[in-house]
Amino acid sequence: MRRPESELPSLVASLVPILTPIVLITAASIVDVIRQQAVRDAAGWAAGVIAACGGAQSFNRVAQIVEFIGNKNVALILGALISLILLARQRRLSFADVSRMTGPPLETAGVIILITAAGGAFGFMLTQAGVGQALEQWVKSTDGVDVVLVGYLVAFIFRIAQGSVTVAMQMASVVCAGLMPQLECHPIYLFLAIGFGATGVSWMNDSGFWVISRLSGMTERETLRTWSVLTGVISVVGILLTLAAARIMPLAARPEPPPPAAAHLSPAADPPRYTSSAARLEVKAIWSSTSSDNSVHSHPVTSPSVAVTSRWATSTT
Repeated sequence: MRRPESELPSLVASLVPILTPIVLITAASIVDVIRQQAVRDAAGWAAGVIAACGGAQSFNRVAQIVEFIGNKNVALILGALISLILLARQRRLSFADVSRMTGPPLETAGVIILITAAGGAFGFMLTQAGVGQALEQWVKSTDGVDVVLVGYLVAFIFRIAQGSVTVAMQMASVVCAGLMPQLECHPIYLFLAIGFGATGVSWMNDSGFWVISRLSGMTERETLRTWSVLTGVISVVGILLTLAAARIMPLAARPEPPPPAAAHLSPAADPPRYTSSAARLEVKAIWSSTSSDNSVHSHPVTSPSVAVTSRWATSTT
């Protein structure tokens, strides 16, 4: 419903809830940069900023306050409170009215937050239990294991177990980091496999599942039949294409050829000549002997003097 402009807040009042968290988080980041720069360079520009604040003690007091209100959680809470105050003032609502309006959104978001937090705690427990290290040892002790497929399966299992894409990718990366020497293709295929495995099957322990379910108005059953199936198909098709590309175009780095053996030069030998259609480079190596009789040694001298002369010619010889 279109409202008259008299009932709408001004542009400045509308931007305050949005800009407040941004400004606070930015201020906290600037304070952190100043501290780091002061540690690296005690006589740099950061020292001047600290002196302008009245010294290190005054700066630290201000920095503590800025870092607290500039914490992302505190800054977002302050932005939300400002928006509620603006809503109540603009529409002349009481505290009870605001509570009734914010109840259903908080109920929806609370379920998502609780499930996501539980999945994150479970993922942390798996990390501390040493599951990743055990999988890494098993793969190293087993011959003929496809590292790309292992990366996909590890990420896929952790994705289903705890729901977080980030934790799944981190665990798969830890497991596969020690398997890089056994990789027979380019590392990009391993990265793709981990990404597709972390995409996995989104279900009830994933916050994205509940965001799709709540915002689209679908039930849990409908979300499982649509969103979960879609993420599963993307994951399976992605790993199949990745495995096929790794077989067809492995893009493995070729081993570098060993360096050629150094040739022993002697004063009596003629200097090598290199000719081309455009130029001729003539190199003369003169080995100086430290013995009094200037005899020719069979081993290379440690302090040679090399004179290089180049002569350009327009014809070949």
